[in-house]
Amino acid sequence: MVGSKHLVFDIRSLDPHKYSFPYHFHRNAEEIFVILAGKAMLRTPEGFNEVSEGDVKFFEIGPDGAHQLYNHTEAPCRYLDLRTNQGIDVCEYPDSGKINILPYQEIYQADEQADYYKGEELIREKWNGGS
Repeated sequence: MVGSKHLVFDIRSLDPHKYSFPYHFHRNAEEIFVILAGKAMLRTPEGFNEVSEGDVKFFEIGPDGAHQLYNHTEAPCRYLDLRTNQGIDVCEYPDSGKINILPYQEIYQADEQADYYKGEELIREKWNGGS
């Protein structure tokens, strides 16, 4: 058993005509895919391209690192998913406008952002015991 403090890794199998996780990027994690067997289409901000056995793809932190796989073939695609883990991460889903606070799986719509001081208007009353 491996007990890494800052790396998380899984060997995943993507069945024919299935998508991996929704198109997303991380704000606090880098990710690497190593294609072990089969083929898939990779979506990134640069467009779509086919990946196949032996390919290694790196996804940086932020919108430029957005990614998703689609298995367009009749055979499973197996890949190593290797990512950094520095504690709390925010995963964003550009297609649906959601954000996910990881590892807690707290999912919110990003378009409901609030001003930093919203709800803080009555702070003086809190300090003065309501007087």
